Amino acid sequence: MLELIFLFYILPKRMTRLARARNRSAVVWSLAAIGAWIGAEISLGVTIAVTALITSELWGWPKSLDGLEFIAYIPGLIAALLAAELVRRRLESLPVAEDNRTGEPINR
Repeated sequence: MLELIFLFYILPKRMTRLARARNRSAVVWSLAAIGAWIGAEISLGVTIAVTALITSELWGWPKSLDGLEFIAYIPGLIAALLAAELVRRRLESLPVAEDNRTGEPINR
C-alpha cells in the first residue's frame, strides 16, 4: 500500500514541481517516472524469476520456488526507486525557466 501511495501521489507531485519550474509538461514527466518505476520493477522481477527457473533446472537450486516473490520484490523495489531517481535527475539537469523581462527564475 505504501508503494502505491509513493508511486501515484508522491512521485508525480515531485515531478510536477520540478517540471513546472523548468516549463516542461508535468504530465509527461510524471508518466515517465511512473513508467520507469513499473518497468524496472517488472523487468528485474522477471529476470530474477527466469534466473531462478534456469538454475533450478540446471543445478537443482532452489529446490522450491515458494519464497521467490519476496526475494524478487526487494531488489525490484530498489531498482524501481533508482529508475525513478534517474528520471528525476534528468529533469533536474534541465535549465530552470526564466522570465524574459527580468531574467529571474519563474516561481510557480
